[in-house]
Order: sequence, then structure tokens, then C-alpha cells
Amino acid sequence: MVSFVVRRKARRPAEGGFTLIELVVVLAILGILLALAIPRYAASGRNAHLPEADNTLQELKTMAWAYYNQHGTWSGLTSANYAAAFGFTPPGNACWAFVLAADGSDTEIQLRAMGNPGTGPARCNMLGAYGTSHVTLIVRSDGSSSRSQVLP
Repeated sequence: MVSFVVRRKARRPAEGGFTLIELVVVLAILGILLALAIPRYAASGRNAHLPEADNTLQELKTMAWAYYNQHGTWSGLTSANYAAAFGFTPPGNACWAFVLAADGSDTEIQLRAMGNPGTGPARCNMLGAYGTSHVTLIVRSDGSSSRSQVLP
């Protein structure tokens, strides 16, 4: 009798590690996630200073209304004299400069918070409150108001 011995190749245990394709797929997914996250993070820093401008403009609005109720007009108010007329002192270390956007009239006044280049604290540079940034609040004699903003 003839016997055949069949020898099987011994299987090597699977080696640990990742293939090149798996690594490329993971890197592509990370790249997509970063591309989505970075613009949101940058915008959140820029928008962090908007409440500072809004709060101070609301304070100015209250002062403007008190002035209007006392005098019946905003005529004669200019960027040079509005702060003294309202009794307004800008907040210290603000990232915004507060100005009168247009001379006062009988029917409306325009208050503006502008990015405070060069004189604000260093934290303002990092978060983008400089340059062409501004928030405008228009207060009308009929009691209405409107707000607009321009951010870089």
C-alpha cells in the first residue's frame, strides 16, 4: 500500500499594522474634518467681540433717547461733541472705537462701533476686530432703530 503524505503549508499569523490605502483614507477624512472645522473656529473668534460693540451701542442708544427727550432733536450733535452731550465714556480696553457716523438730524442719529486699529489691546488683533469692521445702529425719532454690521 502506498501512502501519501500531504503537507500543508503552515499559515503565518496575520501581521499587525495598516496598509497604505487605509492610512491614506484616514488622512483624507481628517483633512475633510479640518477643512470644515477651521473656518468655524476662525469665525467664532471674530464674532466674539460683537457683543462688546452691541452692548455699548445699546448704552449709547439709551443716552441718545434721553438726549432726544430732553431737547426734541439730535440736530447740532457732531462726532466732536456727542460724547460730552450724552455723558458717554467709552469702555477701557475696548476692541471698538465708538463714533457718530453722521451728524445728528431732526429725525435720526447714526451711532457706529468701528474696529479700533492700533489703540486696542493685543487680544483684538488675534480675533479680527480690526480693519473695515464696523457695527452701525440707526435710531429714529419715531422710536424705531436698525442695526447693520460689516465684518471682514
